[in-house]
Amino acid sequence: MQRCPTFLPAERTPASARAITAALRSVAAHQRRSGITKQHRPEPGDEVEGGEKRRNPNDDLEDIHHHRHDRDRTAAAISVEGCVPIGRSPARGTAVTATLGSGQRVQPFATEAPLRSLCCRTSARRGPYRLGGEASAPTPPGREAQYRSDVGNVGGALVSTGFGAAAVAALLGVIAVRTGRFARGAAVASWMAAASLSVALAILARAFAVGDHSFVAVADHSRQALGTYDRVMGLWGGMAGSLLLFTTMTAVFAAVGLGRRPPPAAMAVTGVVVATLAAITQWLADPFARLEIPALDGVGLTPILEHWAMRVHPPMVYAGLTVLVVPAALAVGLPAVGEERLRWSRIQPWLVCSWALLGLGMVLGSHWAYAELGWGGYWAWDPVENAALLPWLAVTVALHVGRRGESGWGRAAVVLPFLLALLGSALTRSGATSSVHAFAEARSIGRALTLLTVAAAAATVVSIRRAARPAPGAGAPTRGRLAACIVLGAGLAVVLVGTLYPVLRGWFGGDRLAIAPGFFNGALAPIVLVGLAVQVSRGRVPSLRVAAVTVVAGVGLWALGWREPAAIALGAAATVALVVSIRTLVRGRRAAELAHAGAALLLLGVAGTATGEQVTVPIAVGEVVDVAGHEVLLEGIRTEAGPTSTSTAVVADVRIDGHARMPALVAHPDRGVLLAESTLRSTPAVDVQVILRDASDDRAIVTVTVSPLQQLVWWGGLVTVVGGLLSVRISRRRAGPAWRRGATRGSTGAVPAPAQGSSPVAVPAGPMRAGWWPVERRRSSALPDGASIDPAGRAAPPAAGG
Repeated sequence: MQRCPTFLPAERTPASARAITAALRSVAAHQRRSGITKQHRPEPGDEVEGGEKRRNPNDDLEDIHHHRHDRDRTAAAISVEGCVPIGRSPARGTAVTATLGSGQRVQPFATEAPLRSLCCRTSARRGPYRLGGEASAPTPPGREAQYRSDVGNVGGALVSTGFGAAAVAALLGVIAVRTGRFARGAAVASWMAAASLSVALAILARAFAVGDHSFVAVADHSRQALGTYDRVMGLWGGMAGSLLLFTTMTAVFAAVGLGRRPPPAAMAVTGVVVATLAAITQWLADPFARLEIPALDGVGLTPILEHWAMRVHPPMVYAGLTVLVVPAALAVGLPAVGEERLRWSRIQPWLVCSWALLGLGMVLGSHWAYAELGWGGYWAWDPVENAALLPWLAVTVALHVGRRGESGWGRAAVVLPFLLALLGSALTRSGATSSVHAFAEARSIGRALTLLTVAAAAATVVSIRRAARPAPGAGAPTRGRLAACIVLGAGLAVVLVGTLYPVLRGWFGGDRLAIAPGFFNGALAPIVLVGLAVQVSRGRVPSLRVAAVTVVAGVGLWALGWREPAAIALGAAATVALVVSIRTLVRGRRAAELAHAGAALLLLGVAGTATGEQVTVPIAVGEVVDVAGHEVLLEGIRTEAGPTSTSTAVVADVRIDGHARMPALVAHPDRGVLLAESTLRSTPAVDVQVILRDASDDRAIVTVTVSPLQQLVWWGGLVTVVGGLLSVRISRRRAGPAWRRGATRGSTGAVPAPAQGSSPVAVPAGPMRAGWWPVERRRSSALPDGASIDPAGRAAPPAAGG
């Protein structure tokens, strides 16, 4: 196929060329103002006049290679009819409709920067916009356009309202802390901020659902060919929509999580956080930015992201990150003024909720990457993957600290997860990391989120220094819990350093490097082994038995064909930890051992996958390839229609150990993407994955990956999350009414004043309570007048003279 020449109507007059050029200048100027894309400014004579300043498109192939990530940033890209893509980057552009003097309708397409060309298509039908010698504003075609314009204005106003309400909540919270007044007003303002942002989010979600491409966000990340819910996925697939979702979730959790009568200091903290996020969303991201000329269709997400897991995975991770604002606000706000002592029963449910959501989100995301994306792995230590792992590790530390969270350092452990969530959001949106998950570069948003993180960290330090002394019963952690916290903290530090080092190096003028997965694997291996040893030691199993089981496990793994020493050591240690956890769980000692057993199961699966094998080999039709004892037979190669109307698939018919599978290469020519769809033969013992890399009529290049014990990774992650949830539920049930008093909705945690005629009695600290509680003295009480309760919980006789 040959590239079609640029064509115009028969009357190629200078006036028509000037009209088209002026229209394109208007669109390009709007795109530069909106920060949509770096569009080339066409000049008179560029391609339009037939070659006076014609540029050879082949000169731009290198630019296309380096700027492919900008391809999907075009405001309203559609395929240019009659033009052939260069390589894998199709000509895309913003459609502009002009009515020429002859009455013919012309639609020029201002293509993206690497192409710097202009194509037009004509029809005899008059278009809705009229452009004269100079570009004029488009005339909205009827009520629908006016309605869309009003809706966009309302959405922006609602985000601004959310910002104002959150700022008022912060101000009234500070006043309430100092004077005791306006606490109810602060709560109302907090709810108003959550409601305003929720309605704004609903408006933008509806725009995605109906395909309103007059919005920049919708035109950038949605397209008409998708279903309704798949179009809504674009809401969290782009910068502006995802930031609005993050802000709205933070505001809703802040309003709901603090209860009906929230502590004023905590409201002040959440008000500042929500107001800052709303300001960044409205004035830096602008999710309701409009196109001067509505797009005919949108770019849509990349085909890799148009997957069912995209519907669940990002919202689940966002929910796990934003829910952390509740325990962080309680930990920072309350001790800063000595208003009340932090009660573990109040923050534990929110920490566990975040821990479960982040855990499930990471398991789902890793399975998505492994089974569908053809990467040949499930975890690549990507910076954005680490942005979810870091808060999860920090929450795990806080949960192991337990009620010791009422001390200064314990409060820091409660706040740290939310700080890491803000830091991860800044790294994702600043363009400072090279990641397949990261959004396009937006340095201003990254700087603003970084400043918010620094400010929150400074407030945490001040809060800890002014914190009240620990509550009665909140002593130092036990040796087992302290060892677990140290191990988890060491692992968190390794991941944090590996994630931030390339960013810090780039900030200080050095070359930005990518940390290889080998760094994380090598640095974390000894830490994981120490953690497994701590877990085994808590089972109170004789050392001789532990050593015997370890040796037997190591020899057994060697007999199964494992040859990597590190994998054998990790596998043996995980096996021992799993056996000890199951033994403890069967004896009914600790419900949390189910979560520990799940972690050991996951690590055993990780050790197994490390012993796998991956090869990329050419294979002919009818040929058999043997990889690690598994046979792969190529039976044939064929082409068929792809999953969309514009895609084409090259399918290879293969047999994996006699079972038919069909890996494929799917080409999306209208979007410039060639996507490999892997196939999988999975058993409880081993996974065999085949990825088609290239194909001809009778030959293909395939990547075969053999992963032993891969299924244990998914099942171990699920068992860990379920075990954590069950352990919390059981601990609350054992706490009984004491926990319910401490966690009553709307409770401030303050110690009630003694009733008239009663005296305060020291109550021994139970599993979920500590401190003083009034016991009313009545003549009909079972205790004699003047009697008390000793520290063991027994009634003591009245004192002499009492």
